[in-house]
Amino acid sequence: MSRLREMIKDMCPDGVEYRWFEDCCEYVRGITYNKSNEARSDSEPVWRVLRANNITLSSNTLNFDDVKLIEKTVRVKEDQFLTKGDILICAGSGSKEHIGKVAYIDEDMEYTFGGFMAVIRCNSSIDSRYLFHIFTSKLFLLYLDTALNSSTINNLNFTVMKKFIFPVPPLPIQNEIVKLLDNFTELTAELTAELTAELLLRKKQYNFYRDGLLNFVRVDDTIVQTERQKDRKTERQTALRIGKIGLLQQSVAVEWKTLGEVCDLIAGGDVPKGEFSQVVTEEYRIPIYSNGIGEKALYGFTKSPRITQPCVTISARGTIGYSALHLTPFYPVVRLIAAIPYKCLDVKYLFYMLQMTTFKIPQTGIPQLTIPMVKTYPIPIPPLEVQEKIVSILDRFDTLCNDLTQGLPAEIAARKKQYEYYRDKLLTFPRKAV
Repeated sequence: MSRLREMIKDMCPDGVEYRWFEDCCEYVRGITYNKSNEARSDSEPVWRVLRANNITLSSNTLNFDDVKLIEKTVRVKEDQFLTKGDILICAGSGSKEHIGKVAYIDEDMEYTFGGFMAVIRCNSSIDSRYLFHIFTSKLFLLYLDTALNSSTINNLNFTVMKKFIFPVPPLPIQNEIVKLLDNFTELTAELTAELTAELLLRKKQYNFYRDGLLNFVRVDDTIVQTERQKDRKTERQTALRIGKIGLLQQSVAVEWKTLGEVCDLIAGGDVPKGEFSQVVTEEYRIPIYSNGIGEKALYGFTKSPRITQPCVTISARGTIGYSALHLTPFYPVVRLIAAIPYKCLDVKYLFYMLQMTTFKIPQTGIPQLTIPMVKTYPIPIPPLEVQEKIVSILDRFDTLCNDLTQGLPAEIAARKKQYEYYRDKLLTFPRKAV
């Protein structure tokens, strides 16, 4: 950074020149074709066409997961092939989120690009990699926001692009900025990969111990915990170290009961007419939950709860079998079944057990679960103190995994925010007086 400061001080003492896009860049739109021009395989002569989905939004990189194959009867101009130093940009999309996303082309490629895409090529006064960073910066995003909000059409044509103005310092300064930003990008990508791998490992570990703790088998008239952990010393020692209890060393007598014998099962109802709000207010404070997963399950808010006791909901339609824990009053809508446990059953133990349960769905009619179907499912019921010990172990693992699940995006977001701040700082210059 000190080197860059010195370069700016020496080479741009009076500020940096800002230039219009149209004065230093070429803008080439992609090819157009019909459905009838699409090829079934690459066994015949084809053009390989990149589209908006081939730019990964989160990383501004190319992916080749779904490359469109077009018959060579479609005309492709020489300037519509991707070459080293090109910046591929999404010029048209049904979603404004994708408009303006870019990817850098670091080698000549036997690929062209579709009509909703464009390629940006700069003249010799600009490092194309520097320009790529400009197009990922706050400067361009703010320009896009203003330009697109003034139009009803999400289309980055040349008329829109030519009005973009950006700083163009001397080439040595551009090169230095590119070196700094590329290094930071690489470090951010490595950290993301490491954190993702750690998360997957923790989740795998959690699932192993959850399944081990909740795996019971029949022995005559009594049910005991499976002996498989006893047969594998390493697994037992690890579990004991994590749980710090001797639960896995002992056989535990349990009873098998159906869900109908140990729970009140209540079907969800219709959204209360005239008592619904999409946002929480002083009057509408009770959450309404649907059969969605996670945050998508929150449907809205109402005045009065239908369920006031801790329970576990089971999705009866769509996300069939998905279970969710509810410890506060709420209102379940149709397609949810609420299981309210009796005193013999810990609600969190029930939740963990239902996470492992695979419900059999009838092959005929509309795929769904009903209360008569759910109430017949057997569940092992160890003594309450054993349930609490199992819950204690799994809660620790669940917390660890959830912290990582929540912490990983938070860490990635923090790193991304840091990178964006760093990038925008490097790309901000005092404007040279004209």
